[in-house]
Amino acid sequence: MSSNQFSTLPAQIRELKNLTELDLTNNENLDLASVFTAFTNFSKMIHISTDVNSSNYNKEFLLIKIPQTNTLPAQIGELKNLAELNLSGNQLSSLPAQIGELKNLTELNLSGNQLSSLPAQIGELKNLTELDLSANQLSTLPAQIRELENLTSLYINRNKLITLPVQIGKLKNLTYLELNGNQLTNLPIQIKELKNLTYLELSGNQLTNLPMQIEEMENLKVLDLYHNQLVDLSTQINKFKNLTYLELSGNQLANLPTQIGVLKNLSYLNLRYNKFKTFPLSIKELNSLTYLDLSENQLVNLPSQINNLKNLTDLYLEKNQIKELPIQIGELRNLTNLYLQGNQIKELPTQIGELKKLNYLILSNNQFTTLPTQIGELKNLTTLYLSDNQLTILPAEIGELKNLKILRLSNNTLSITEIDKALQSLPQIESLSLGDLGLSTLPASILRLKNLKTLDLRNYDDKKKNPNTFSPAEQEKIRKLLPKGCEVSF
Repeated sequence: MSSNQFSTLPAQIRELKNLTELDLTNNENLDLASVFTAFTNFSKMIHISTDVNSSNYNKEFLLIKIPQTNTLPAQIGELKNLAELNLSGNQLSSLPAQIGELKNLTELNLSGNQLSSLPAQIGELKNLTELDLSANQLSTLPAQIRELENLTSLYINRNKLITLPVQIGKLKNLTYLELNGNQLTNLPIQIKELKNLTYLELSGNQLTNLPMQIEEMENLKVLDLYHNQLVDLSTQINKFKNLTYLELSGNQLANLPTQIGVLKNLSYLNLRYNKFKTFPLSIKELNSLTYLDLSENQLVNLPSQINNLKNLTDLYLEKNQIKELPIQIGELRNLTNLYLQGNQIKELPTQIGELKKLNYLILSNNQFTTLPTQIGELKNLTTLYLSDNQLTILPAEIGELKNLKILRLSNNTLSITEIDKALQSLPQIESLSLGDLGLSTLPASILRLKNLKTLDLRNYDDKKKNPNTFSPAEQEKIRKLLPKGCEVSF
């Protein structure tokens, strides 16, 4: 019944007792009040959605898909057997008080509307377990929210909240709370009563300190504080014994409390874009850590104690001021991704060859003049970035990287002979970057790269120290000689 011109729905439609799905979308003139009235006292529980992609996975329910709307008629309150209501992505600016009459409602999605307030009657939805209010214009929440005692998931992200009502502490069953993208500078002390909370999202607010009020949430597993204004963390962070994920990027942190080392279950720690000048040694105690990001800080070196992080698989250190790597980095034998671009490193320790599981090695924009022969031992390497260095030669052992698919060599001082020699042993390469190398013709070995899908010959160096200079005729010749389907950029 979608994409017609229905204006009303006959009440007799409720006699279709076995109906499981009714699609009324794209009926722009449909009177929703008639739809709601028609299904008053229907024999099945009902789901209503304005999402055209909604599907009914439970044939015991009736799914009614309705057109997009900017008003919700009061007759919604007549649907006493409504279990789920999805009105996301509409233009609703208000809700009728009658929404409080939906006593069997368990899920309510109001995300992506224009709501600036909620009716007090929202508190009458005693069976509600999930409430999504994200991406609206809410600056406050009604005190009656305390009545939603069965609520387990609450999404209030991307609104205009400056404070939370103290009554939020009454939501004892809440396990998942999203508050990101608001204007919070603090949290009410009563939030500490949310003892069952496992996920707390506070990114994109204006917090300057880790709120003391959350320190008693000992069941917390995920804490996201990205892009606030944190200058330090409380020493009481050691209370989060169950924490596995801690997101702190985009703050003003210059150090970490030693107590963070107590978080033995922590597997993910993001400290990108802060103000660290030295590597926080307390991190070495985090034996379960698999992901560590300290990019875009002011680090000048790594401590030898980095070898304590035996379970680390992802290490991101780009855009610091690191001059050398400790030999102990070779003890991180579970490492699969190592990002070091944008530092001042001149050489790799030979122990780099111990990282047998490495897939990604990103070394661009450093000061390398050579690479150790041990790089050939990285048999699982698929991606190698060497652009923007000072390399004049490549070790013959680079040809032993038989799983290498992506190679970036732009803006070095490599001769065409040196490039040719390296590529002769890498016929499996699929993506190759050779910009700013002073080339006017291609190394002959490139034409033997039968798996090549992308070839980047563009010049990116603003100083144009050693640009490629392919003539129009040479460019046309190259296009004809490359494998079919290969994309080339000049």
